[in-house]
Amino acid sequence: MLIDIGGSPFDEHATEHGEEKPGCASTLMAELLGFDKVDKLRKLLKHIERNDKGQWGQFDLATAIMQMYDEG
Repeated sequence: MLIDIGGSPFDEHATEHGEEKPGCASTLMAELLGFDKVDKLRKLLKHIERNDKGQWGQFDLATAIMQMYDEG
């Protein structure tokens, strides 16, 4: 099963097969499985979606690694 590519049900990107879908592959899978309704997972899913879209916070590990790389 394709995830996040190829116009699959879990691909949020616009393709020749369809328009862009809201969310990211993880949130699309969570929605299908009903996990998006679980209160304890909502915050985590929002964090995953923000990271997927490149919206890292200043204290996020990915941001720290990119800053270290830029500084050499």
